[in-house]
Amino acid sequence: MSVSGVRVFDTGCCSSVGTALLGTAVLVAGLGCSHDLSVVGQPRNGGAGDPGAAGIDAAAGIDATAGIGGEPGTSLPGPAGLGATGGLVCNPGFADCDKDPSNGCERLNTLENCGACGVACDIPQAVSSCLSFFCEMIGCRPGHGDCDGDPTNGCEELLQKPEHCGQCWLPCAPPLSCSTGVCEVDPCPWGMATCDVLPRMCVPLNTPQHCGSCLPCELDHATANCLPGPGGLFGCLIAQCNPGFLDCDRNHQNGCETRESPDNCGQCGEDCDPEHAVPMCMTGQCLIKSCEAGYWDCDMHPGNGCEASLLHDRNNCGMCGLVCPPPATLNTVANCNGGRCGQRCVSGFDDCDRNPATGCETFVATDPLNCGRCGNVCVSSEPVVDCKDGRCVNKCAPGWGDCDSVLANGCETELQQNPQHCGECGNQCSQGQPNCVNGHCT
Repeated sequence: MSVSGVRVFDTGCCSSVGTALLGTAVLVAGLGCSHDLSVVGQPRNGGAGDPGAAGIDAAAGIDATAGIGGEPGTSLPGPAGLGATGGLVCNPGFADCDKDPSNGCERLNTLENCGACGVACDIPQAVSSCLSFFCEMIGCRPGHGDCDGDPTNGCEELLQKPEHCGQCWLPCAPPLSCSTGVCEVDPCPWGMATCDVLPRMCVPLNTPQHCGSCLPCELDHATANCLPGPGGLFGCLIAQCNPGFLDCDRNHQNGCETRESPDNCGQCGEDCDPEHAVPMCMTGQCLIKSCEAGYWDCDMHPGNGCEASLLHDRNNCGMCGLVCPPPATLNTVANCNGGRCGQRCVSGFDDCDRNPATGCETFVATDPLNCGRCGNVCVSSEPVVDCKDGRCVNKCAPGWGDCDSVLANGCETELQQNPQHCGECGNQCSQGQPNCVNGHCT
């Protein structure tokens, strides 16, 4: 059988061979056997190549391809094999540092075992790493520096000294002192402070770089000024909004927070809503993005929107500037219908004879035979019927009126003695004059 590069032969007297895999090492023991296990590799008694008397060749590693009688073996990972006396033989880069065969061999590239067992990788005040089995310094711990350039003593300097303040190369010149790794003067006089500048000096708090505090005077979407406020303290105020932005909440701290839109165009609350158009606001001007179907901005003035109806405007019929010519027939005017030029009758007239040559010859506002429209004949129970403003009305005898406006029942209301309709339809006598005599309330 083959176990992780160790080839073992059973001499035949054993009823079984037990194999245990422990960590990264392989242990092989015969169960109920009185003879030795033969391992192909380094000769145990000096007999080269003797399969019956063999140990482990540590340099050759572990044979992962061999089996019993040429049969394929089992490949098992691990950096260790059996020695000639049954102990562990570790692969290069590994060692049995804890002397415990049950967990195999440990790596020799850790901070606890760097290159050899028990050799710790811990450089003073440094970030250490065991690379290629050698302990190396890859950086310093916070607040420390390798100012002498000697990695053997680690990061030897505490960077809170006047000669090494925050950095190995940064000294603090008098009257500056080193405080928490920063050169500074403290306390500062009123109106000044030590800000994040190196070396840390007292700087005035009335500049765009330090306005009222150590923070710069910067506001969103705005040009800012550092100006004095209450108590003489300086503050960051809006000098001017950037194009396309407005300060609608009057809060200087958040800058010009409102982006221009059709609801706030040019100034806060200014509505951009041109008629028959989809609006847009650009650099404070209300403009037309597009027109509704059938409309167009023929006068090129966004203020009145898309003013021209290309379907019905006889001065812009179908397209801007196309004027429908006046017709030559009687009582007609030019019109635009569906974007095509035509003609229509003047108000109160109609073309009742359907003869284009005579135009709109009938005055339907007063014609009882064509009252309001062609062919509408006024018929009533009264002997006289009239057409007034295109409506059929009864022409009543004196003292009577058509108060219900129903043409068929004629002049049904008496007007001489009727307090509800005294003298005319709808004239109701009051309580002070409740009676109607000869068409007059008394």
